[in-house]
Amino acid sequence: MIKGNLGANELLFMTEPIDKWINASIGSSARVFQGVWKQDEETSKIVAVKIMRPDNLSYALPLFQEEIKVLSLMSDVRGVIEMLAMGILESQQPIRLPSDDVKDSARDVSGNITIFYPNESNEMLHELDQRIIDEKEHVLKPGGVSRWCPYLILQIRPHKENLLFLCDPAYSGGKLLDWKDGLRIASQICDILGVAHSRNIVYRDHKILHYYYSDFLSQVFVVDWNVAKFFPQGLSRSEIQFDLIQFSARTLYYILTGRSADTALGLGPTRPIDIANQPVSHIARWTYDDERLPESVKSLLINALNGGFTSAASLKNSILKILSQETGS
Repeated sequence: MIKGNLGANELLFMTEPIDKWINASIGSSARVFQGVWKQDEETSKIVAVKIMRPDNLSYALPLFQEEIKVLSLMSDVRGVIEMLAMGILESQQPIRLPSDDVKDSARDVSGNITIFYPNESNEMLHELDQRIIDEKEHVLKPGGVSRWCPYLILQIRPHKENLLFLCDPAYSGGKLLDWKDGLRIASQICDILGVAHSRNIVYRDHKILHYYYSDFLSQVFVVDWNVAKFFPQGLSRSEIQFDLIQFSARTLYYILTGRSADTALGLGPTRPIDIANQPVSHIARWTYDDERLPESVKSLLINALNGGFTSAASLKNSILKILSQETGS
């Protein structure tokens, strides 16, 4: 753990918003800004700083605590966005972040900071628990603005890698992703979800905006684990199945057709209650563009949208079988 200041030429400096590249990318419980993290007197690192909304702690704080737990449990998994550090910002005045309505930078946000490294996540969580106990009446009061709030320092991915730019014709210059490439990307996501489920974690917020693909690394990256949930008592078959249905309706369908399923949640901010109220099956609606998809791919989507898979491994195996049969690879 180290202590320092937030601001220009300090230990950590927040600059331009990362979460405003499209309106739908902004989150309900946190904002994300580009940051400059000073490693030493001569070296700085460009990072993403995810800072909790200080005016909605009663809703945002539990999600933030859960994200720290989940990212710690998934820290060794290739393709999970890396949590480089975490900490707490403190100020003499109520903390004010830039408005959601504008693309203002966070350069003027300042204060004292404490930085915990990934192996100190338990210490960070203990500190948050203690602050809740000490300030429960003030901090958890709806509408109040706190003088402290937690933040994460995360690996940064360029927006051009977002799957929206590969899959959505509105962002890809009218092109749809080749379905074979889409299935290969989806199989990597299945690997990540399979590990999460084996560690009693459901990702839940499967919007396409949370998935990136590095062509250089040939690797999928999953960002924003804020709505993910760790169940220490274990996951039931139905909980895993429901997570895979959400993935299928909001991401797999999008990867292969350029849009989410009609009855799936949209691209905007998603709360846990919104996901919990989602249907347990979705209907595949085909358009002219989908004529390029083999019947085996359409059958896969229909099955996935109707809860036909109870493990990420079985979904991946079906994907690989189609690739083998249709392409010989």
